[in-house]
Amino acid sequence: TPGTSTLASPSVSYNFAGTYTAKLIAIRGQITDTLTFEIVVNDPPQAEITYSGILSICEGQSIQLNASLGDLFQWKLNGTNIQGETNQTITVSQNGNYSVLITSECGTSLSSSVYVDIIPAPAVPVITGNFSPTPNSNEIYSVPSQSGYTYTWTVNGGSINLGQGTNSISVLWGNTGQGTISMEWDNPNGCSSSTTNDVSIQLPTAQWVVLTISESFVTAKSGAQRIGSYGIRSAVKISS
Repeated sequence: TPGTSTLASPSVSYNFAGTYTAKLIAIRGQITDTLTFEIVVNDPPQAEITYSGILSICEGQSIQLNASLGDLFQWKLNGTNIQGETNQTITVSQNGNYSVLITSECGTSLSSSVYVDIIPAPAVPVITGNFSPTPNSNEIYSVPSQSGYTYTWTVNGGSINLGQGTNSISVLWGNTGQGTISMEWDNPNGCSSSTTNDVSIQLPTAQWVVLTISESFVTAKSGAQRIGSYGIRSAVKISS
């Protein structure tokens, strides 16, 4: 509108996008000149946000949001401009409502907001057990049982012979050396955390040795094992 005008430079507005035909008729005295041309009216930008996957992500993860086409972009979090975020895409790892203001030669448009939900990760598990086992020994390791959790154990320097997938496992350790035991658990939301403990596989050290000497025999003990008895006549007691 307007449909016609007698002004030399009229201003015309179009309510809908499309291709329009305009005709200019210039009359001077007995001379008439006509010029016909097309005017293309584009839609204003329609700001939209797209993404891959789901908007609920685990703590420590991120998701990329993509804006529809435009010339200029300004991303917002909870209605406030995010400083420096003026590209067509944004990678976010904070929960809240995200929207984008898009500007083109045909105007501006503010998108609807999308809510990004950050799910807290489970606490780091604490493994209990013997981290200084003897060679070729079986040891039990465990973490607290959690409802709905899944458990994945990894052992270096030994092998799991019972309990994989549960909160408690039995490990057969190998020869002397260094090893590790790791556990990752996932909560019902699919978020995970993990821990690793170093293991030192070593021969046992003697804790004590007692020699008991009586008039008739000597008994030598190392730990809880009797070594032997030897007959003598004097009596002496040695502890170390």
